[in-house]
Amino acid sequence: MSIRNTTRTVIVFKLAFLFTTLLKAQSISFPPASISANLTHASTEFIKKNSGSPGVIIRIYKPGNWDWTFVSGTGNISSNTPATPDMVFRIASISKLFCATAVLQLASKGIISLDDKIGLWLSKEYIEKLKNGDQITIRNLLQHTSGLYEPQATTNFLQNPSKDYSTSILSIISNQELSFTYGAHHYSGANYNLLAEIVKIASGMTYKDYLAKHIFKPLGLNNTYVDALPSGSGYFHGYIPCAVLPNCKSDDTNLLVDYSHANMSWGAGSADISSNTKDLISFYAALKGGKLLPGAWVDSMTTKPVKPAHKQMYSNYGYGTMIFEDGLATGHTGNAAGYTNFLCQIAGKDIYVCISMNRYFIPFSGLKDYLSAIKHSCY
Repeated sequence: MSIRNTTRTVIVFKLAFLFTTLLKAQSISFPPASISANLTHASTEFIKKNSGSPGVIIRIYKPGNWDWTFVSGTGNISSNTPATPDMVFRIASISKLFCATAVLQLASKGIISLDDKIGLWLSKEYIEKLKNGDQITIRNLLQHTSGLYEPQATTNFLQNPSKDYSTSILSIISNQELSFTYGAHHYSGANYNLLAEIVKIASGMTYKDYLAKHIFKPLGLNNTYVDALPSGSGYFHGYIPCAVLPNCKSDDTNLLVDYSHANMSWGAGSADISSNTKDLISFYAALKGGKLLPGAWVDSMTTKPVKPAHKQMYSNYGYGTMIFEDGLATGHTGNAAGYTNFLCQIAGKDIYVCISMNRYFIPFSGLKDYLSAIKHSCY
């Protein structure tokens, strides 16, 4: 980031101090000065390695003890609005973690089985059109081992970000050839598009209403919602470099295009949730703490993961859960519509980390070193 952003960081730290003062009044304290200093240093170094985002929001949380935030840069370029800790953003593929939780809730109640063929829930006509439709199980969808292709690749989303795919995404999926061998892990949002549809059919309510009733409201996630379009104020705008857009007409390679209001209907179940760092950590801490699923079902999300067929940012993939750096942390990334996001629990430690950068795509270089630094700073 530029010196201008670094200067703004100092200003935002003052805001963060005020923010943590308010948290103290709610019996959640700021971490000890030594921990805070270490986290600030580690976060600053991580951002240096991943420059280019207009703004950054980082939250690190130790449940029942302290809540630490780091914000830098701009939340809205056009209005020159600084980033703030509780701004809402598109969480992109972190949405898959919510979808997997919904699926496992239904499975834990015996409503569905992970070994159900999806033809038990989707129409015969649809299964006949879907490649490998008669073989694919719910477990295959959860772990991206169905062989289904990535629908974002053929929706022309970047060329036409306002198009509504809510009534066509399933047919788009069924009309495509397989992109990988059935049984091997190949990451594709199509799997979670189908899972969202199964949640709707099995529960008897819309996917959006299911998440609201069984996850958002019980946890008090007041800044989290499922929708194709963002709503409300205090929004962390997301940007895509014009140079990577197919219809870019500018020679300015540094020009950023605001994609915050892109229609995410192609991402039903896979990338259609908006939230903030506070709600995301509250959700993941509740999930890992057994408040949304029985303990054995929580454990199942990571106990039998599959290895990706090609090198990925994650080492293995469980049920809607990425395992990072050979077990250093578990959670999920989210990259879409102008955002690069990350949510995790550091393994063996009750420490949760959430990062949002409002630019697509930031490589998150040095992630292992950053997570290790957080782990050692907190103990």
